[in-house]
Order: sequence, then structure tokens, then C-alpha cells
Amino acid sequence: MIKDLPEKLRELRTKHKYSQRALAQKIGVSPASIAAYESGDRTPSAENILAFAHIYHCSTDYLLGNRNAIVSESVLIDTAGLTD
Repeated sequence: MIKDLPEKLRELRTKHKYSQRALAQKIGVSPASIAAYESGDRTPSAENILAFAHIYHCSTDYLLGNRNAIVSESVLIDTAGLTD
């Protein structure tokens, strides 16, 4: 099991106000799978980790516990000068 992944998944799900059932429907797994991911009994597939990152607007590095991940400033989009 990936260290701290179950806790992060549970925390992000509750922060975004998803039930296990609603999240399961969103990524195409059973609610039991979400419960197993959050308890640490199962590890989500790479595809599901990507889905979680997309839904929660976070990086896969964050979910996987890569504390050395650095976002390059060249990746950031300059929105200066854009109108609403």
C-alpha cells in the first residue's frame, strides 16, 4: 500500500463532499472499491489514481506521497492580462 494514500483519499472525498457511492459512479468502480481504497485493503489502479487526481484537482505526486515533486514554473500558465 502507498503510504498515506488511504487517508488522503478519504480526506479529499469528504472535503469535496462526495459520498463513496457518488465517487464510485464518477470513476466507474463499486462503492465497495472506494471503501477498500480508503481502508488500505486495496490499491487503486494507475487509471483510478489519475481519475482521483482529476476529480480532486491535485497531482498524482501528491496522492502517491512524492514530497520531492516540484512544479516547474514553466508549466504554470500566465493569466495576466486576461479578462473575466
